[in-house]
Amino acid sequence: MFTLANDQRVLGDRPYAERIADRLLEILFDIDRYRGTGRIYLP
Repeated sequence: MFTLANDQRVLGDRPYAERIADRLLEILFDIDRYRGTGRIYLP
């Protein structure tokens, strides 16, 4: 499960949304490292 620190900010702040997307991609490319994690917080 992914949790956004500030979901409204993602909609109105493009640089913030890009950081979220970058972090999400990093996690997805290394998903084996995160298996079993209950929740992953995105900045």
